[in-house]
Order: sequence, then structure tokens, then C-alpha cells
Amino acid sequence: MKFKVKVCGSQEESKAATKAGPSLWRYLFLAPLAYLLLSPRVNIRLYRRLLFQPTAFPEQLEGKFPQAMEVEPEELYFNSFGDLDSKETLHGWYFQHPKPDAPLVIFSHGNSGNLTIRAPLFQLLLESGASVFIYDYRGFGKSTGSPTLQGVYQDGLAAYDFVVKKFGLSADQVFLYGESLGAAVSSFISSKRKAAGLVLQSGFSSLRNIGGERVRALKLYPSWLFPMPGTSSRDILAAEHPPLLIIHGQLDQSVAFHHAQALYDCASQPKQLLALPASGHSDLVATAKDTLKENLTAFFSRFGQS
Repeated sequence: MKFKVKVCGSQEESKAATKAGPSLWRYLFLAPLAYLLLSPRVNIRLYRRLLFQPTAFPEQLEGKFPQAMEVEPEELYFNSFGDLDSKETLHGWYFQHPKPDAPLVIFSHGNSGNLTIRAPLFQLLLESGASVFIYDYRGFGKSTGSPTLQGVYQDGLAAYDFVVKKFGLSADQVFLYGESLGAAVSSFISSKRKAAGLVLQSGFSSLRNIGGERVRALKLYPSWLFPMPGTSSRDILAAEHPPLLIIHGQLDQSVAFHHAQALYDCASQPKQLLALPASGHSDLVATAKDTLKENLTAFFSRFGQS
């Protein structure tokens, strides 16, 4: 007598494995692809609004200029062009200090608004003994285009090249001043152009670090999956750089003070960390004007052209 054994379980398991196979492979392919496509370096548009909040130049201020130390600015336009992004026309103000041999500060502002809201800062810089050139990145104020990280880095280089050529300045007459996002821009300029000194106010150590603090999911990405890898302030200050002054409010809720400490720790001498115990992110002039003026005046005097 012959017996036939029907092994149902084995056949069902085989069919299930056959069905699961393509699904598993599909997942193993799509998951890394989605991870890559959602990264800050690839999906730039997704994160642009997090990084940039520009505003147009106010209509009510058209044709009107602020005064600082009774100095009315010269309105200037210049082109930003290079290998990093598209060509755009940028707008800026130049404040000439009454003292003819005063150094020039190239001011790169933060990620929001436009140059019109920085009046307290360029007033303070003039009072500290420097002429000031402040400009708007692409997409900010009267400047054309839309902002990208590559674009604002290119704009910073263009601002330096334009103003140095226009006024016939040498590197030891030029200081770079960066506020918040502008600290990253000024650090980048210092890695490509010579300057007498570098001032970083309320700046972050790297885009990955500040991004991970704002959006926790961004901590999943390594630094090379962020735009312009290798160009963070921390990376730049780890190499040779101009004399450095770091200014940061210890009550800063936008860019925590530990970013300033990280930048200071990785930088080489000469360097100075000015910690302001009663200041936040954007209220430094209101809360620590005298301290700022004293330290900026000393910094410009020490490292400027003698």
C-alpha cells in the first residue's frame, strides 16, 4: 500500500516567500532612495524656507536713506557671478566713516529680512571706528534672484571683490563681519579672500548642527549630505584664518551659545570669545552696546592697517 503525503505548509510557505521577495527588495531599494532624495543636499527646495526668510525692500523707504553718525549711505548695485550659482544683481549701502583712513567692514547679515532692519548694527560699527558696506543677498531687499546657500556664498565673494576694487582697498583694510547666517558667509569669504580680521556674531558652528537642532530628522544625515560640505564655519576655522572675534549672547534661543564655544575651541590664535550674559540672538546692541563698542573698537585698532 502506498501513501501520498500532502505537505500543505511547505507549499504555502514557499508561496509566501515568493511573494515577500519582490516586496523586500523593493523596500531595500526605495528606502535608501527616499533617504537620499529627502536629504538637504539633494532636495534643496524642501529646506529653503527653513534657511531663508527674505523680505522685499519696504516701499515706504524707497528714496530714503538712514543716517548713522550723520553719514548718509551711498546706494550701490553690483553683479554677483561665478561658478557657484546664477548671475544676479545685488544691492548695498556704503557708509563712509568721517575718518579717511578708517578700515572697512563688509557686513553679511542673517537669514531674514533685509539690510534696512540692521540699522543699530551698522550705526554701532561706525561708532566703533569703521566704514561699513552692507549688502543684500540674492532674493533679499532689492537684490534679484532667489536665495540658495551656494548663491549667498557667491554673493559674499562678489561683495568683497566689488567693494575692494571700487575703493582701492588692501586686505589689511578690510574686516569681515557676519551676523547669524552671515557668520557662515563671512567665514567662507575668509577662506577665499584675505582680510584683516573676522567677526562672527550669533553664528552657528555648522549647518548640520543647527539643522538637527531645528528639525530632529536632519540628525539622520551626515555632513556630506548637506549643501556645500566642508565649508561650515567650524571646518574653516579649523584651518588657517584671519584674527577672530566671536560675539554671542548667552541667552540666545535661536542659535545656542554652545555653537560659539565650539567655534572658539576649534579656531587657532589670535582669537577672542565675547560672551554677553544678558543678550539673546538679535538684541545685542540693545542689551550690550557699550561692551560691543569697546571690544569692536579695540579689535579694529589692533588688527587694522597701522
